[in-house]
Amino acid sequence: MKGTIFCTLLKREISEGYCFELCNIASDDILIEEDKGKITDWNKAQKICKECARYEE
Repeated sequence: MKGTIFCTLLKREISEGYCFELCNIASDDILIEEDKGKITDWNKAQKICKECARYEE
């Protein structure tokens, strides 16, 4: 599906827009219902996103 990527943080395909928001907003407020509770440490999550570097600022 065009516009999706494999997210190493959530370990599933997500939209590029969701990826961008996860990387830049980095709070539980951005999580969709099915992902709530999956990220317990946003500092660790940000390290995973930085290693992926898809949307590194």
